[in-house]
Amino acid sequence: MFDRIQKIGPVIGSNNLVINVDVIANGDILTTIATQSLQQDFERMSQEAREEMQACANECVQKVLEQVVEKKLEEKLTEFARPAAQWALYSTLKGYTQSETQELREMIVDSMIDRGY
Repeated sequence: MFDRIQKIGPVIGSNNLVINVDVIANGDILTTIATQSLQQDFERMSQEAREEMQACANECVQKVLEQVVEKKLEEKLTEFARPAAQWALYSTLKGYTQSETQELREMIVDSMIDRGY
């Protein structure tokens, strides 16, 4: 019997994340939802602010996926096809990108995960 090794990290050449070695969650889906949901906000910003917000949104998606793995909620990733989960992600992204402190950002991600998206 093999021990399961938990690993979170990029798969070389893609945006996929390896979760628990044998389960792959496509990070592109959440990143695409994030980018599309923030598109109107991006259009109102300078190029520099837009780039910073995109980087922040990508960081938020990474933290959400890390929480999903940590709390063993991988099966909940399919929830992001639902409008309610996408609205929750949008609200989380907006709060995350507008927060100045890492502590507040962590609380925002924790809140989304704790409410089940």
